[in-house]
Amino acid sequence: VLLEEGQTQYRAQDFDASEDAFQRAIDVYPKSHLVHYWLGMVDYARQEDEAALKHFKKVVKIEPDHPDAILSVGSLGRISEQGL
Repeated sequence: VLLEEGQTQYRAQDFDASEDAFQRAIDVYPKSHLVHYWLGMVDYARQEDEAALKHFKKVVKIEPDHPDAILSVGSLGRISEQGL
């Protein structure tokens, strides 16, 4: 339910409300790769690349074959290394 609430708020571009829902979800499911993925998406939408990268790396650690998180780690990692 919290994941769905967060996704709904994310789609409405209410990133504060979506982050709140995802943070409550992470308290209940701290090892959920889906919740970490969506927290990364919120951070990415806010252009908080370092925070997003942290969440995407956590997703890959929990779910090594998650294709979107793998791509995000690769692209955000390169941006971070270039200092952009």
